[in-house]
Amino acid sequence: MALFTSDTKDALKKLAAKAYESTEDRDALLAKVAAAEGLKPNDIIWMLFKPDRALRDWGAAWLRRQNAPDLLDAFLIEAKGKPEQAFRAAAAAINAMRIPGIENRLQLRIVGKIKALEQR
Repeated sequence: MALFTSDTKDALKKLAAKAYESTEDRDALLAKVAAAEGLKPNDIIWMLFKPDRALRDWGAAWLRRQNAPDLLDAFLIEAKGKPEQAFRAAAAAINAMRIPGIENRLQLRIVGKIKALEQR
């Protein structure tokens, strides 16, 4: 497997900018990303917010395999300022993953926000 290199970064940038001419080009870029090591949820989470169903499905499948509760943090950061439709689609994908520990992570974030508000 390839390491997380500038080729991987370039592939991610092209995917994000929709800078490919066909579904075959998109799939080739996704294959490059799939072969990379060292990717983190915040490298992929943006795909869940894209209108391209293939990108959303691929991103959701990759994230599901990572099984990482810190995915919630990446999701919340990426969700800021997104349109409601994109947010709902991404939230549904996150919910469908059924990642163990994600509910606890959300509760910790909520409790932390409440405590911050109480200290004001």
